[in-house]
Amino acid sequence: MKPWEKFEIEVADALEQAGWNCVRCCYITNEKTTSQVDIIAVSNYGVLSVECKSHTLDVLMKSKYGDNLIGYKSNRKIFDEDVLKQAENHKSQVFLSAVKLEERLGRTIAPVYSLIVFNRIDKISRIRDDFSNSIFEKQELTTENIIERLCHFKVYDDNEVTQITEHFKQFSDTSEERLNQHINYLKQCKETQSGLWDENCPV
Repeated sequence: MKPWEKFEIEVADALEQAGWNCVRCCYITNEKTTSQVDIIAVSNYGVLSVECKSHTLDVLMKSKYGDNLIGYKSNRKIFDEDVLKQAENHKSQVFLSAVKLEERLGRTIAPVYSLIVFNRIDKISRIRDDFSNSIFEKQELTTENIIERLCHFKVYDDNEVTQITEHFKQFSDTSEERLNQHINYLKQCKETQSGLWDENCPV
């Protein structure tokens, strides 16, 4: 098992213990683009689109792709992938998929929250305040912390939680074959500047 895969499982376990139903490795397709979301978590308090980073976060920093985009530094290595933009994109894809449930549930879908989980955070420079509550250490994944920092009120009953969880299970595929397909898809998008890839904003 790869380190990042082990970390995703640990994050999912922590969220499950905090009362969230977790679905791993979801491939969400909207408008002919596909996003791979590490974990989608569902509870009475809403839906989380979770990005897992099995690194120790040293500091957030400005990305070379633009003044408003953020990369991060970990163990002296620069990750200039703009993790915050990636998380926001995935959150939007999860929300667009959830909206398809509105007719079945007979109600409006509540906002989806973005959650970025690092293995450990030594220090952090919060350049953009609107993202500060989205960044967690794995050990911070408690019911109280998530409710306090992200989703403050219950928005779904137990039956709705079950239906939403089942909806996202259809997109789950933890096989290595499917992951490799997605990696090749991203490479093709980058080469052709199409799909999920934008030259000014790497996915």
